[in-house]
Amino acid sequence: MKPTNNHISYIEFKATNIENIKQFYTHCFQWEFTDYGPDYTSFSKSGLFGGCLLYTSDAADDLLCV
Repeated sequence: MKPTNNHISYIEFKATNIENIKQFYTHCFQWEFTDYGPDYTSFSKSGLFGGCLLYTSDAADDLLCV
């Protein structure tokens, strides 16, 4: 089966401090964020869909890419 859509449509970063992530990407790239509770925020104005999930284990550098 040949893939017909080979671009990233959603990306999710895991972060140990969501507020720091929001400040960085807002300052550097003018991304906008929408909070969905204290553990998740989505971003827009980045060129793709995605968000940041609060993660407290050592695997905070994991990434979900769809």
